[in-house]
Amino acid sequence: MAIRFELDPALTSALREAVVSLWTDVTNAGGAVGFVDPVARDEVLPTADAAFAAIDDGLDRLLAGYEGERLVAMLIFVDNRFVLKDHWCTLKRVMVHPDCQGRGTVSRSCGRPSGWRGSSGGRRCTSPCEAGSGWNGSTPPSGTRRSAGCPERCG
Repeated sequence: MAIRFELDPALTSALREAVVSLWTDVTNAGGAVGFVDPVARDEVLPTADAAFAAIDDGLDRLLAGYEGERLVAMLIFVDNRFVLKDHWCTLKRVMVHPDCQGRGTVSRSCGRPSGWRGSSGGRRCTSPCEAGSGWNGSTPPSGTRRSAGCPERCG
């Protein structure tokens, strides 16, 4: 089934629960998404709540990927909160449910945010990559910071 991406979905209580579940599932499958497995939902919730607050405040933006109605992928465009870097964002919390990995979902999700722009019309994103995570096969074995201009992808 194809994954449908939605930029800035309404952060309903159901979506918030789905994000926490996704984050927990990805972590417990060995994903490098900020926690060490095993992790419980209660441990993920404070970090997720902080991310939701920044999205609610309009600082950050959520890109959600759905298979049918099920949340299976997400990433957050994080604002740098510094006026001289308004034209940049950082891709964080990039995750795909273990059931959906290996299909190029991350590559497609990074090509979907056509509506994204920084508050000053920004068009550049950075993506900190974890060492050895193999972010869609493009990450070198040592952790690096990828930086890309993405005029067609980010607006």
